[in-house]
Amino acid sequence: MSVKKPSILLVDDESYNLMILEECFQEHDYDLTTAEDGQQAWALLQANPHDFDVVLLDWMMPQMDGLEVLKRIKAHTDLQHIYVIMQTARAGKGEVRQGMDAGAYYYLTKPYKEEDIQSIVETAVHDSQHRQAVQRIVEQNVSTFGLVKKGMFEYKTLAECQALSILLANTYPDSEKIATGLSELMINALEHGNLGIGYDEKTQLKKQGAWLSEINRRSALPEYSAKTVSVSYQKDAAAIRLTIEDEGAGFDWQNFLTLNPERAKDNHGRGILTALNSFDKLEYLGTGNKLIVQVQL
Repeated sequence: MSVKKPSILLVDDESYNLMILEECFQEHDYDLTTAEDGQQAWALLQANPHDFDVVLLDWMMPQMDGLEVLKRIKAHTDLQHIYVIMQTARAGKGEVRQGMDAGAYYYLTKPYKEEDIQSIVETAVHDSQHRQAVQRIVEQNVSTFGLVKKGMFEYKTLAECQALSILLANTYPDSEKIATGLSELMINALEHGNLGIGYDEKTQLKKQGAWLSEINRRSALPEYSAKTVSVSYQKDAAAIRLTIEDEGAGFDWQNFLTLNPERAKDNHGRGILTALNSFDKLEYLGTGNKLIVQVQL
């Protein structure tokens, strides 16, 4: 069976800009579709709601501007999962905040370097593919673990982390909603907590395409290989509560409960926000190496 190429919708009212974007991604294995204004983009999205993984969207356009397209995407049940990268010359903090509040996953201010947009699109494509893969597995096993009431788990590696997050997501009534956010939190505990990969370091690893290999390399080193992330699961008639605790020193978690406009152009840093949309309650304890998430039943 052939693997579907990542599909990207490029939206800009300047044909020259569209040509530059197509050239920028010509060496990547993407299916590229172009739209010359917001109305054309919205028509394509409505007609093909499951076709696109990422939308690279200009803000200032005639007929329908990018912000209106973004708002419609996020209000549409079949489209709201799409990762939208807003690109614009509007660089003020208030405008960046407006775009992020409307649901933009990334925010690029013009002019930008080719390597920056390539890195951000690559990250958005990876995140989209990961979300789809997790949800496919969850859908296949959605009734398997419905009888689980209580459990204690540990993981050390990324493979163990991903397998456990899928198992646990299957115990929730709305497993698809939970899957991606839970996966993000559990990966954070491993990479930032136990393996000590900081925010700036991850930015560079993502740009270099070396994030996954570095995770696996560190997991095998003596100073990290014995560290575990523990997960406690408790289900009763009222709620499902999950506690995740790593062996790291913690982090400044308060800064990641909202999206700072200064991080809007970074190629990662949205995992906790994703989780906030998945759970009814998310609470970090102490220095941030322990958190509790809860879903009401």
